[in-house]
Amino acid sequence: MHDVAAALILVAAVAVFRLIGPLAGGPVSLILANVAPLAAVVVAGAIYLPRRVALAVPFGALFVSTLVVNWARGWPLASPYTAAVALCFGLVFALAWTIRGSRRVSAVLGMTVAGTVVFYLTSNTVAWIFEPAYARTFGGWLQSQTVGLPIPGAPPSWWFLVKSLAGDLLFIGLMIAVCHPRTAAAARPAARPAPGPADGTVALPPPL
Repeated sequence: MHDVAAALILVAAVAVFRLIGPLAGGPVSLILANVAPLAAVVVAGAIYLPRRVALAVPFGALFVSTLVVNWARGWPLASPYTAAVALCFGLVFALAWTIRGSRRVSAVLGMTVAGTVVFYLTSNTVAWIFEPAYARTFGGWLQSQTVGLPIPGAPPSWWFLVKSLAGDLLFIGLMIAVCHPRTAAAARPAARPAPGPADGTVALPPPL
């Protein structure tokens, strides 16, 4: 149970960390934007948390932190963007569930990277749809996925993907260190004792 408790603490820590930037505002908000490992939380929940809380804990943490972030930034508490992100994370959770219990670290890391990319593409596509400054063309969509809008002092869109990957890989690395060894050990069959006589007695060596 120690690994489960540690996993729950890590998920809660991510939810709190996600609030630091929006609540602090200013340069801190820009520096920490997209660093919170949102996709990794969903992947880790699907793979490592007990079945009864695998969905509720990560999505509960994301839901509460999203409400606070939207409130702090003056955004609507519910919008097409939040709905699209929720559906995106639902897809990531379903994909990660297919490798639940996997003993291959590469599979967990690969699913985390895939979740990060899916979240990035989805969120930027929603921004392209609802942001009037983007042209409603393939070129406008490509701009949303690469350089973004020309806002003074703002980094290009691809930089947020880099930060998201860094945050997600760091978090999933911690989850692997906490949970994966125990998961792998539990998956190995227990050693069987050597067979003895059928009547259960212990055979003694012959006298010299």
